[in-house]
Amino acid sequence: TNLKQLDINIDKSSYILFGNKSAVQKMRKLIESNPLSLNNQVIKEKLSEKYLGDYIHNNGLIESTKTTVNERYWRVMSSILEIKTIVQDYRNNHNGGIMTGIDLWEMSVIPSLLNNAGTWNDIDTETMKKLNNLQNTLLRYLLMTPRTTPIPSLSWEFGILPIKYRIMIKKLCLVKHIKSLNEGSLAKEIIETQQKFSFPGLAAEAKQIIHDLKLPNILNNDINEEYSKLKWKKIVKEEIWKRCEKDLKEEIKKLEKLSESNMSDESFKTKN
Repeated sequence: TNLKQLDINIDKSSYILFGNKSAVQKMRKLIESNPLSLNNQVIKEKLSEKYLGDYIHNNGLIESTKTTVNERYWRVMSSILEIKTIVQDYRNNHNGGIMTGIDLWEMSVIPSLLNNAGTWNDIDTETMKKLNNLQNTLLRYLLMTPRTTPIPSLSWEFGILPIKYRIMIKKLCLVKHIKSLNEGSLAKEIIETQQKFSFPGLAAEAKQIIHDLKLPNILNNDINEEYSKLKWKKIVKEEIWKRCEKDLKEEIKKLEKLSESNMSDESFKTKN
């Protein structure tokens, strides 16, 4: 800053305290008696801060993911309403125009909604429900069905993966990327430390998903070297698709409204 003759923006400089409740309270008392400063100016504490598109919250991983999703929620909902308007105009003169909505969702909205989703550890039920609600809202608008429409039938008709399975793909692909990094890289050291000491985090979640889907254990370095990123991604998508189809069929069979339908005899793909 001295070379460029620039000043640090103190209003944009802050700190976040992490740890258990008693440790954080103890640290706050220490800071009150000896405030943290930067260039002789006191900086303030923040509960959360945006970093590389996600929010880091002092209450840990669950709250960080929840805050990130909450910040994106209404922006995505606004996009859904725009897609609805576009499709309604488009369908006036074109057969199959409804799929324009899916294309816009997949190419424009999903990448921004699930940006960095591979790092979302310990997603709570409320946050996952909120994410699924966004996609289900779009599908309802496109099919022009009421809120009472059974949720599994929405994904089934379009042959579209619910958000839960999309996040699983992102986590497994991120693990593959990190395990393929050069020795000595910080990310690789962190994930290998998580493995070695059975710490919670991405390694533990990936291990559970790999076990549930009966996938090759790429957390093992020897097995990891057998797969390129493209080959791994293809295998993951195929297995996730099979699991999603199986889960949706089970849900459909349990719902009274769908008990007499032939959905469970169909394939999980976009219907005519």
